[in-house]
Amino acid sequence: MTNKRPVKVSALPAQAAQAPIVSSAHLVSPRSAEMSEFEFGLIVAGNAFERWVAHCMSAAGLKDLMPLDVLVLHHVTHRARDKRLADICFIMNVEDTHLINYSLKKLQNLAVVASHKNGKEVTYAATDLGRQYVERYRAIRESCLINALNADDALNRDIGNAQTFARLQIPVRYRTVSGASPQRVVRDDAPLALQDFIAVAQELAAQGATLLATSCGFLARYQRELQAAVPVPLLSSSLLWLAEPELATQRCAVLTIDAQAFDAGQLSGVGADPATPVAGVASGCEFQRRILGNEPAMDLRQAQQDVVDGALALTHSYPDVTTLVLECTNMPPYAAAVAAATGKRVEHIVSLIEQRWRSLA
Repeated sequence: MTNKRPVKVSALPAQAAQAPIVSSAHLVSPRSAEMSEFEFGLIVAGNAFERWVAHCMSAAGLKDLMPLDVLVLHHVTHRARDKRLADICFIMNVEDTHLINYSLKKLQNLAVVASHKNGKEVTYAATDLGRQYVERYRAIRESCLINALNADDALNRDIGNAQTFARLQIPVRYRTVSGASPQRVVRDDAPLALQDFIAVAQELAAQGATLLATSCGFLARYQRELQAAVPVPLLSSSLLWLAEPELATQRCAVLTIDAQAFDAGQLSGVGADPATPVAGVASGCEFQRRILGNEPAMDLRQAQQDVVDGALALTHSYPDVTTLVLECTNMPPYAAAVAAATGKRVEHIVSLIEQRWRSLA
């Protein structure tokens, strides 16, 4: 599931901040500020991981365990082999045996771990109850963590996620245009308050932005007005790809979020061929409904399928098409799936931003 947000204008500053991100500035070495940043990352990641394992086991039904207790239970369960105290300490890299011994006693009191004595040697193993809790933990981990990683893979290609541009080494800043929403920009008949977009764009340009972009492809009809208002390049829509010289010899088509709302103004606004084929995702599908409704969550797998299905229908209707341009700025996460399904070149707002950013260097 993924959070949505209002329409934004993105600002791409000329230079990223140089100050290191650390928790202890007095420890930063002039020879390696990166080491302090790495250490800070370890602190944040370590604390997050400890919270995660404790909450996950609590959700599995075994409450009030410390992170170390949970990790000990997992290791004792590992490969269904009895383990000695020394073995557990060695594998978990814990020097103080008292810490592990305390966890083992706590787990024994909960009947999830049992000890066995063989001569002078004591070993530990998970009980049937302990294995049941571990299995529940595994199911929750699969559902929440693994599925979330798959979701993040898509979200990291969304224009609204700064990590999309961090991966491309493009510094980015976001500003929200008050009163704008997907529904209002795409479907509402009321005139759009274009001056609100212009004011935000001018403010960001004054702050040093060298490239501007919006997060709704339907703003293509206002490309000329928006560009005329600022002294730096402004990308109102991925539809600008249609006027790119490198696509002059390509047969292009547009996949939009709403074919019924799409009109000639979108194409003329960016100087595109008015005969360009245009098709949309299925009316009322998960992707369209969630995006235009500005809803806080969306089934990413179904959304991807909706976009892929729309692209397949488009290429079936126009088999001579060689390049697909994804109009909606929320479609880039599914570009790879569309390319794989159709065998076509796929362009979108993120690829346009990257192309223009590189050209500024």
